[in-house]
Amino acid sequence: KFQSSILYRKDGITEKLQFSRCSTLTATENCVQEFLPQFQSPMGKGCILFLYSLILSRGVDAIKADLDEPGVALMANHGYCSQELVNLCMMGYSGDLAVYNVLISEIQVL
Repeated sequence: KFQSSILYRKDGITEKLQFSRCSTLTATENCVQEFLPQFQSPMGKGCILFLYSLILSRGVDAIKADLDEPGVALMANHGYCSQELVNLCMMGYSGDLAVYNVLISEIQVL
């Protein structure tokens, strides 16, 4: 059962999360098929569920270890994704372990 703390307020999502541990590809496929409608519902919470899935799959401690600087948030100002969150979504880790900030190039504007 979820234990709330003083830093948490009910949001209608977090306290209802269901956790599944899949150890085979078939088990993972079955789990995804079972819960896919929750992610795809037009009025659903797919985005936040995807974020929870990313964080819980990688692990909070691993994400903290990935970060360039301690205390960097995955959400930036105005509710935008930080570069670390983009990296987590695209590459499975949140820091610059192999690629520095996904895009390293110069763009010439004509």
